[in-house]
Amino acid sequence: MTLKNVSIKRNTLGEKAYLSIRDEIISLRMTPGEMIYEPDLAEKLGVSRTPVREAFSMLAKEELIEILPSRGARVAFISEQKVNEAQVVRETLEVKAFTDVAKIWDKELDQFKRAESKILDIIQFQKEAAAKKDYIRFVHLDEDFHNAVLEQAGNQTLLSVVYQMRGHLNRMRYLELEEAQHAQQAILQHEKLFQALQDNHVTEIERLLLDHLRVLELIRPEIMKKYSHYVK
Repeated sequence: MTLKNVSIKRNTLGEKAYLSIRDEIISLRMTPGEMIYEPDLAEKLGVSRTPVREAFSMLAKEELIEILPSRGARVAFISEQKVNEAQVVRETLEVKAFTDVAKIWDKELDQFKRAESKILDIIQFQKEAAAKKDYIRFVHLDEDFHNAVLEQAGNQTLLSVVYQMRGHLNRMRYLELEEAQHAQQAILQHEKLFQALQDNHVTEIERLLLDHLRVLELIRPEIMKKYSHYVK
């Protein structure tokens, strides 16, 4: 289960269109700089133009598209500044949440038994996605892993903010997975993080999580240079 099913309950056609288009943008199936048009997307999604217009408004506020008057909309280029800013915010929020969860994790409580089962399933699904080089599913499952831990902190506002931050980061993550082929390393890090959570190792959780979130920082400039046509 992804965050969009957990903390952001979207029921209107506009909100559903937003989630669908957002996923296309973040997974790079809609590429940075690509023009997108209300009529085309309305036909594709099987809705009128009004929900697509509502989705465009939400995506523009999130800075994932740019509205071009009388021309349509353009998928926003990957912003190096936005990626860097989102990285800082994500690290700050997730480290706090993960360490809070590490303090309260109790293997004997039903709440954490359910969380354990869910997390182990996610890690297994990640292994299967990695074996198939299905990076779109892999990144979704990566979000699921982090969300499964964040949910235990009981802070819905934090979940929503992290969800927004990941939008800009995850477009880079798809490129990084393609280039660095580090899926197996990410899975191993998830396994170590989960073990530290279960053992209530608060200090170790912070170190492991920061290592995990920063694993590709050194090669990010190189990837941005290679995909300069996607980057602003």
